[in-house]
Amino acid sequence: MRHFGKEEWILFKSGHLAKEKSRIMENHLYVCDQCLETFLELITDEEINDAAKKVSPAFDKKVMAAIEKNEARWTQRGNTRKVLVSNKLIAYYVACAMVTIMLMSAGFFQALAGKAQALAVSSVRQEKVQYSVNFSWPLEIVEKTSDFIRNFEFGEKGGFNVE
Repeated sequence: MRHFGKEEWILFKSGHLAKEKSRIMENHLYVCDQCLETFLELITDEEINDAAKKVSPAFDKKVMAAIEKNEARWTQRGNTRKVLVSNKLIAYYVACAMVTIMLMSAGFFQALAGKAQALAVSSVRQEKVQYSVNFSWPLEIVEKTSDFIRNFEFGEKGGFNVE
């Protein structure tokens, strides 16, 4: 992660950077504690006092009242949503049960079980063939090595000839 220097944070604070660069630096503050610490060191007591003058004395009470109002509204919506979800869930289970009963009466599951058994038998046959192929390679190596040794002869000048 690239950290920004103190000079860059001074330019950011004063608003002398391009909008895109400012946006990147602002997003960086959300994930980097080191840069956040650097930026917070740049804020003076005078700036804090000026900000405090701009905020009304009842600000915290207004915010808390708005939060409590939203919580009550979401709680009320949540209870309604739970009832709707439980009704949908019951309807879903009833529909699934009806489809299952229809498929059972038509013999679908019995036919499916028969197909599964046929697939299992054919896969066992394929595995037997595969194992016979896989285990024959040592015999092939022995045969080829034996042929090589049989064809191995000494040459006239003391070297080896391989036919």
